[in-house]
Amino acid sequence: MDQARTRVSTMFYVGNISDTTRSKPRPGTFSCEEDEALLELVKAETVIEWPKISKMLGTKTARQCRDRYQNYLDPRLNHNEWSEEEDSLLLSLYSSYGAKWTQISHRIEGRSLNSVHNRWNVLKRRATSTIVSDSCEFETETETEMKGSDVTEDDTEETSVIESIFDKIFLEMISDDLMT
Repeated sequence: MDQARTRVSTMFYVGNISDTTRSKPRPGTFSCEEDEALLELVKAETVIEWPKISKMLGTKTARQCRDRYQNYLDPRLNHNEWSEEEDSLLLSLYSSYGAKWTQISHRIEGRSLNSVHNRWNVLKRRATSTIVSDSCEFETETETEMKGSDVTEDDTEETSVIESIFDKIFLEMISDDLMT
């Protein structure tokens, strides 16, 4: 544990970061060095205390460190494309829990809260563009892209299954909003 602290503190206080940024967290994206240091600090701790880790890192706030780790650096996260099963599970969980993203994300293995919420927005946008295109009879960008790409029948079937599930949930949401 002390070796990780020494390595991190040496990296940040022996010249890699200027004197002006040492005293306060700097805004913006994490550098590769900060990501590596954050991972080392988290691995070295038995109980993760974000304020303590933030002080040792010296360039980011506790919240920035926690968010970066939980949404991007945690080795348990799955950064691959979403599968059809995961999409179906997300839609099913949304129909059960509504917009309770924390509860939903805990039930989808390897996906962060941000990832789950972002995926929901992608699915919603796709369904909305499909509904709009059906009612206005014009092609969306996705449909135009699909015509020019190597889309198989299996891809189209997967998309239609997801769209039909999403359409059902989306229409229920709209009707609930109109009732209230």
